[in-house]
Amino acid sequence: MPRFEATENRDRVEVSPEQAVASSEKAEQIGLRVLGWYHSHPHITVWPSHVDLRTQFSMQQMDRDFVGIICSVFCRLDLNDASQSHPKKRRALNPKGERRAMLAQQVKMTCFQASRADDGSLVKRDIQIVVQSHQPTPNR
Repeated sequence: MPRFEATENRDRVEVSPEQAVASSEKAEQIGLRVLGWYHSHPHITVWPSHVDLRTQFSMQQMDRDFVGIICSVFCRLDLNDASQSHPKKRRALNPKGERRAMLAQQVKMTCFQASRADDGSLVKRDIQIVVQSHQPTPNR
């Protein structure tokens, strides 16, 4: 398992290419294959940043089928902005007893690879992913 290193930006961690290779080799030793990497964007959209694209592109140098997955699990709406209407807004009482709109919980996800554009920049290429819910079997 790679050790994630915090960078100067508190909201960012990075894995070195050496750590990624070591993790893949360890997985292969126990009969597994690393297919990709994932992380969350807890306060922003699921679109990959330039760092995400660079990381993904370097991982694809080891395995061209390698994918990146980003989950966004937090969505904030400005409740005073009428333009930010959302079909899942609910009216509820906040801790102060004021009526406030709330957004029903949702998770957004993207699966991607990185490729070079004509101008040399890295761009996102969407990869289809299917997520199925799993209902745990009750203990008998």
